[in-house]
Amino acid sequence: MPYKMPTDREKATSELVRMLRSGGPAIARELAPRMARVLREGEKMPDVAHLLDVLARMVKAELQDVVAADGRRTGHGTDRHWLRRQLNEGAAPELRRRVVEVRRWLRHNYGAAEVKLRLGGEGRTPRATEELADLATIMVRHLPGFRPKQGPVGNLVPADWCEYLRPSLEKTSDLLEQLRLRSESEEDAVAAKSKILVAFDKTYRRVLRLAEIFYLLAGYPRTAKALRSAGGRPAEKIKKQTGVA
Repeated sequence: MPYKMPTDREKATSELVRMLRSGGPAIARELAPRMARVLREGEKMPDVAHLLDVLARMVKAELQDVVAADGRRTGHGTDRHWLRRQLNEGAAPELRRRVVEVRRWLRHNYGAAEVKLRLGGEGRTPRATEELADLATIMVRHLPGFRPKQGPVGNLVPADWCEYLRPSLEKTSDLLEQLRLRSESEEDAVAAKSKILVAFDKTYRRVLRLAEIFYLLAGYPRTAKALRSAGGRPAEKIKKQTGVA
């Protein structure tokens, strides 16, 4: 069963379930006389049709675990896309605009050398959001260290610019943190889905083999062959061990 997506597994499982349920009564009828010959006193006839129906339900239930796991993984990806859009189209550009404005004002009033000494960094304002947020954090932390200056219309107070930067910085930092958490959650969801897929594929493969055996026992070799053809081969191949045990 070389299937990568739950939709492919759904198609294969639906076919397997259909053949287990529709073929169960016929298989039971064919096997009944042969099983009756060997029943001991007090033993009841095994309900083969019910067994096959339960196996069908078991495969179907485990498939729903796959679908749910895929939904959780997809949901994390959708959330991350929305957060990235909010960051790239809103918060980060606004923060960069304000950082550029404050740096320009500081250089004009205090000179590039003092700005570099107190805030570090030089050259263009970073375009990478994480680096931009780091620079803005440093600015908010160290702007109060600049001494106010007398300007044409009153004192120039660098510390006041902290409040100008802080709202955009907080929004950008919050979105970055949410993205980090979503990325971790998505990684966990991907790992969980992989485990569930492996478990489902094992169940599917083994039930498929049991179905083939029952069809063969009942004298339906063509149907058994068709079942194998419809179900495909297992997604997870089991390597044969070689060498001396």
